[in-house]
Amino acid sequence: MDPPQFKIGLIGSKEISEKLRKEEPGKAILNFQKSHSLKEKKSDPALQLLSLHGFSYLETHKSLFNLMKNDLISKIPNLSQEKLDVLLEKTFKYIGIEELQSIPIKAMQSQKKIPKKFLRELESNKELAEKCPFEIKRQIWEINTLSFHNEVYPLLQSFILDTSQRDLRLDMMSSELRPSKRREANPVLQKLLTLIGTSLPLYQSTIEVVRLFYSKTGDIGLCTLRSELVMAIHDLQITELINNEECHDLAWIFDACIKDGLISTKRIKNLENLFHTKSLLNNQSLEDVAMLIRDPFATWTLTRSVYAQIEYLVENSILPSNDENLKGLTFLLQLGFVAREVVKTKKYHIPPEDSGLLKNFYPLIVHLILSDQQESEINVSDYSDLIATFTKSNKIARSIAEYYIVLKMSSKIYNMDFPKIFTQKLLQLQENLVDELPFVYSIVNKMITLDSLSQDLWTVFVDEFLVKIAKFSIPLHAQCIKLFTKAKAPILKMSINSAKLIVEDKSVLDVANRDKSEIQNLKNLYTQFQELLLNSQTDSSFLDPLIMQF
Repeated sequence: MDPPQFKIGLIGSKEISEKLRKEEPGKAILNFQKSHSLKEKKSDPALQLLSLHGFSYLETHKSLFNLMKNDLISKIPNLSQEKLDVLLEKTFKYIGIEELQSIPIKAMQSQKKIPKKFLRELESNKELAEKCPFEIKRQIWEINTLSFHNEVYPLLQSFILDTSQRDLRLDMMSSELRPSKRREANPVLQKLLTLIGTSLPLYQSTIEVVRLFYSKTGDIGLCTLRSELVMAIHDLQITELINNEECHDLAWIFDACIKDGLISTKRIKNLENLFHTKSLLNNQSLEDVAMLIRDPFATWTLTRSVYAQIEYLVENSILPSNDENLKGLTFLLQLGFVAREVVKTKKYHIPPEDSGLLKNFYPLIVHLILSDQQESEINVSDYSDLIATFTKSNKIARSIAEYYIVLKMSSKIYNMDFPKIFTQKLLQLQENLVDELPFVYSIVNKMITLDSLSQDLWTVFVDEFLVKIAKFSIPLHAQCIKLFTKAKAPILKMSINSAKLIVEDKSVLDVANRDKSEIQNLKNLYTQFQELLLNSQTDSSFLDPLIMQF
């Protein structure tokens, strides 16, 4: 005997339409209700009683339907795989009916591996796929990588623009949140983890998209995200992903170093052992290693560690070229600075040792440190041009020099000769200046925190440098306005032309108008700055048309 044909959806509507066409409507409806009503005669008195109390047959049947549906759904997680397969096969045809779709969805949600024929059908119906829980979506994405990428792309764009995350990355001297707390506070990272779950294909696909975005944009924040993805699965102890992540141990060591603020001798040895025991410098692994090191938090930790090691060598009268720890730290920095080139070109080569750093540049930094300690009569001016020239073509040298400059800004005795020559050389880089934004941003932040600002400090860093570079970044532009609001009246009045040059830069306003999240912040800063100028009896009329634009 054939199983009963359920009058659900299109089947039922077709039969009713046919009966209404052939019979008198009232009679047709009554006959259909009798044919398809509850077959249990004992229920008739209860139905009649409910009807007398004002409950329609529709309400009663809906209530019974929901009770039975919820009872079935509650039993699905405990069904055997065989029964789950049967249930899914029988109910999937009704997934387009809103009142019934929770049954096949729950059946799929309870299966570790959903048959592809069902996933394909869901994949072709975006509206229906969107209603599915993540356990099902992940399996759809695993067979449709493009669909998954469409989920990830907007998140990466959002991450690049997120001002709270971006500001942390830009300040090289920041006493930022502990790495684990920073990850918890990163909404894009948390969303990506939700999308990925424990799916290895989706995790690997996410890493591929992050690499692609970094290759195209060069935004080092994506290196931070690459590192945070590794450590996030570590925090959550997702063993399915950790066991297949070649760079897990490397990321863990760097995470510990970032938390400590320096890379100790013990950690340097750990890193050397890691490179020896695992093939991390071969093929695609080199891309991930370089990106993890190029994470600005890792880069600045390495830079601080190089400088601290040079100070140690000075104290112990050891030549830089003879120190293995310094060589190891330098190698890691070199690897980080070629990250984008490796990701973009897919040419997996390890940068050769830069003997010029060890034999020529580091000794010059030794002279600077000795001069600062006043243990030498060396005139730092004699070496400023040499150091600045070296940094123009060498990113590691530039990184060390930048750290030195920001570090020494709070020193009572601060020779402005070297910073002046260095910033002049930096401006000659022109289009590559965007790579130096963390240094410039750090300078501004440091100046904001200083109790007093000397005229020399202001002239070199603001009047001769910031006015020419602030246009490269909205957050830098905003920090410059904050710096002006902090400046004392004498300096501010002497530097009002610099203020005009910075705030009137049209390119920054154009970018701000495209990024709506920045507009209110800039307007508030401009208004605050205007009030300060008025109170100090300084002309503020140049701000009026700018504020009106918002």
